[in-house]
Amino acid sequence: MGWRYSLQNIICVQIRRNCRVPIKKVYIMSSLFNVSCIAIVAASFAISAQAQSVEIYGGATLGGQELNYGPVPPSNPNLQQMDAGYLFGAGVYWGIPGGFEAGLDAMYTNQGYSSWGPGSTLESLSVMANGRYVFAIPNANITGYVGAGVGSIQLTYDDPAAFLDGDDSVMGYQIEGGLRYTLGAYETFTAIKYQEGFDEALIQSESVEYNSLSLLGGIRF
Repeated sequence: MGWRYSLQNIICVQIRRNCRVPIKKVYIMSSLFNVSCIAIVAASFAISAQAQSVEIYGGATLGGQELNYGPVPPSNPNLQQMDAGYLFGAGVYWGIPGGFEAGLDAMYTNQGYSSWGPGSTLESLSVMANGRYVFAIPNANITGYVGAGVGSIQLTYDDPAAFLDGDDSVMGYQIEGGLRYTLGAYETFTAIKYQEGFDEALIQSESVEYNSLSLLGGIRF
């Protein structure tokens, strides 16, 4: 299985290298790149590893959190309020006896930094090793779950002034809770997810904090 993981990483990195242009990155191109990476990972796991379940989802990131964007070290934090944004992602999971699941989750988010200036955004692309506990809800065709995971978060800051653009990767974690509803051979689900970096990213010599609270929905098959 190790060579498959390496191949997926090489494909995603090479796509990004080949797509770089000497002008400011267009958001549509960025989104398409992230969709491609998530689709490649989810599809290859589902086909080659015969995964038990695959999830595809989308939703919204809630705004309002105040994140530091300032000099290093952040002795005097420069707090900037984040706007609401959007997300999409995919996951692949295997069942474990006792009501547990283990798998991988990839998620892309895009939020505005309007308090920092029009057109400023912070994007994230995370890949997490995730564990869940699934439980039945009596007298209902619904199951619930709670989970947590750790992994890598790639942060990309985009600014109207191109010289301020940059990206960095940090380790982080996520916690989640959700409900599933059986619909024939499939399940639909809704969930709430919180994600945060263990440390602040370093972008153009500035310390950039990251966390997000998201509401999402999707299908599981």
